[in-house]
Amino acid sequence: MATFVQRLSGKRDTSSPNAIRISKRAFHIDEVIKTERTYVERLQAVQNHVITPLRALTICTPDEIDAQFPNWNTILEFHLAFLIRLETQATDDLNALNIGKLLQEFSGHLQEADYGTYLVGYQDAREERARWLIKRKKFSDFVVECHGRLTGIGSLENLLSEPIMRIPRYRLLLEQIIKVTEPTDKSSLDDLNAALDGIKEVASACNDAIAEKVQKDTLMEYMMKMDWRKRINFLEIPGRVFLKEGFLNRQTRRTLKNFEFWLFSDAFMWGENQGLGFYYHREVNLREARLSVPNGCVGEFPSHVWTFDLAKEFEAQGGMDRAFQIESPQKSFMVWASNRRERDDWVIAIADAIDTCRKQFESETKDIAPVWIPDRYAKGCWICKKEFGFVNRRHHCRRCGNVICGSCSKNSVVLEYTNNEAVRVCDDCFTVRNTMF
Repeated sequence: MATFVQRLSGKRDTSSPNAIRISKRAFHIDEVIKTERTYVERLQAVQNHVITPLRALTICTPDEIDAQFPNWNTILEFHLAFLIRLETQATDDLNALNIGKLLQEFSGHLQEADYGTYLVGYQDAREERARWLIKRKKFSDFVVECHGRLTGIGSLENLLSEPIMRIPRYRLLLEQIIKVTEPTDKSSLDDLNAALDGIKEVASACNDAIAEKVQKDTLMEYMMKMDWRKRINFLEIPGRVFLKEGFLNRQTRRTLKNFEFWLFSDAFMWGENQGLGFYYHREVNLREARLSVPNGCVGEFPSHVWTFDLAKEFEAQGGMDRAFQIESPQKSFMVWASNRRERDDWVIAIADAIDTCRKQFESETKDIAPVWIPDRYAKGCWICKKEFGFVNRRHHCRRCGNVICGSCSKNSVVLEYTNNEAVRVCDDCFTVRNTMF
């Protein structure tokens, strides 16, 4: 029995280089047809299961729906017509199909589909959806229902990015067909290269959108995992990238409790599932955080990972080789992983995120929030060296992070990272700040 590629090419002998080239060309032409069919099916799925049902509700105005799906129906009709032409002209011998001429005409009419309007509106539409997921409970519920209707087809965000992903795919398919087209077939090569030139122009705009799409889609995915009552708009946080998730035991006031942790490029967040998704508790700003592991534990860590002496009350918990500690002005706590390898993975991931976050912020603002020196390490004031006690209380300088006494920290200044709020600084930093400005 002939192979699939042999049936496509109408050739049974694939031993010669020419026969192999013909078979490959037929295979790539078949890929154009099959992927176009899948693309149209996915466009129709959005039209039938999302846009049409949404128009029947009162959740969004007609103008808001048009802005969410700019030119969707125009794109669908354009590609449906192209698919019909492909399937109508295709025969058992796919090499007989004048694919170059078809694709050249197709690329020349891409402007009719007005992909530019969709590309321009795509980013704004996604950001608006993110806001609606926070503010409009009915829209959030509708999206959940859509995911149910789209089971086996794809997530809503992936489907909405199909027009962006499809055009670069044409470019790849065309380049593959050109590679296996007979060099002497000048007419076909001219048509194919002309089609490629036309598609490249649209594809370059798509590539810019694709670069941002991957991380934005991930952020939207994790927004949808959150309990609607505590959902956060991750897209409003510039540069945020999702890095890691998992379950860890965190020390609370009374006991160890299992929480779900999400690590982003700028924050370490935790919560728990209360039946309606991830119920957000709190987060630590990595720009102001310090990571440490117990003294004496085994492991190789980055140089900016600190060590600490495990307090006696924690020694009874055991598992010192599974523990690490997060310290920050917002919250400080210890967590335990299920094993040492998992602990090491978390420590390295968090340490790298902290280092990258602080370096980026420093390069942008020339100022950076310090990691506070823990109280237990400071027996006396950093400046005057007077010992701390019941009367001489500890304070933190918000600029250098050192522990100082009240007498050495009577001044306040506004720093880049304090949201225009004047905060306590030590006398040394106050002098430096005045010298700078």
